[in-house]
Amino acid sequence: MSKFSLQELFFLSLVRSGLWGGELAYPVTSDGDFVPDWKVISKLAEAQTVVGLVGEGMGSLPQKTATEEWNLLQEALQPMIVQAYRTERRNAEMDAFLAKLMTKLREEGITALVVKGQAVGHLYANPSVRQAGDIDLFLDEQNYQKAKDFLSKKATKTESEGEDSLHLGMQLGKWTVELHGTLHAGLNRRINAVQDRLQADLFQKGDFRRWECAGVEVLSPSPLFDAEYILLHCLQHLYYEGIGLRQFCDWAVHLDRFGLEIDRGALLKDLEDLGILEEWKGCAAFVVSFLGVPAEKVPLYDPKYGKRGARLCRVVLDGGNFGVNFITPGKTERKLLLRKLTSFGEMSRQHARLFRIFPKGVLRTHVHKLRGGLKRIRQK
Repeated sequence: MSKFSLQELFFLSLVRSGLWGGELAYPVTSDGDFVPDWKVISKLAEAQTVVGLVGEGMGSLPQKTATEEWNLLQEALQPMIVQAYRTERRNAEMDAFLAKLMTKLREEGITALVVKGQAVGHLYANPSVRQAGDIDLFLDEQNYQKAKDFLSKKATKTESEGEDSLHLGMQLGKWTVELHGTLHAGLNRRINAVQDRLQADLFQKGDFRRWECAGVEVLSPSPLFDAEYILLHCLQHLYYEGIGLRQFCDWAVHLDRFGLEIDRGALLKDLEDLGILEEWKGCAAFVVSFLGVPAEKVPLYDPKYGKRGARLCRVVLDGGNFGVNFITPGKTERKLLLRKLTSFGEMSRQHARLFRIFPKGVLRTHVHKLRGGLKRIRQK
């Protein structure tokens, strides 16, 4: 079984308290007197981009009676307190912008679904604590072109378009908006093909979830589609660089809210078609054991995957969000070919860490990435 330090266990308890409320679980020590190391916990929260959640969890700390001890705690956590404040303010500003953006798109006759980010954030017990990123819009091919034509005229900066994946990022004032004509995870061609089929079914049936953002109705994919997509997004980064707790917390709150209403049979078929049933069960064990999602709310949860869930938690804590702790220093200053080789080396080391958890997925992804890299080299 993977080992965790007492500080890591207490950090995870703070995250769970931030997600669901409830009392903190203090680790048991030989002398029965655990003392949190707030500098360590603050560093973990920043690396995992869950500062707001940890701050929320700290609301369950027992009242301090010693003024000196409380002053030391405030001093250690000052950077985290500032970050939590910025997170709350950014969420409020992003909600206001998203509401205006969706209103403008609707006036133009453009149907766009919001995925990730605020679409999951509003499911949190306290949405303001989730660290916000970009705004991701998911569209069918026709609406993708309409949104591209409409928004690109207003953008201050536009990225190069990924034509195969129909992906375009742009800057609208202080906000980054990404248009997705597909949700390809880039893991292998089989997954891309199944995602295309699921996307076609979703838009054909109009199977959307409706929610409110700053007084405006917003559309997102169905709970079943989102449960699969949020996990695929986690796997996309997990297999290539690493992923933090924030994305797995998103999956956790989605399952906690919608898990009981997801069709188990349809989910099982989709996962078998995608070839990620092993990953689903391993990640399910992780969020049940370490993030506190009730097992009955996680479709297809299998306690036999408990060891894999623990190993996954170990990899996540070691790597940090987007593998920040695994990144090779000075990589960006290297020449292009050397950067590519360095990135491949980083990915290979990540695959070695994950092999005991998801052996089939690691092999498929490694071969797919190797073939793609060799193809691009031959084309240059």
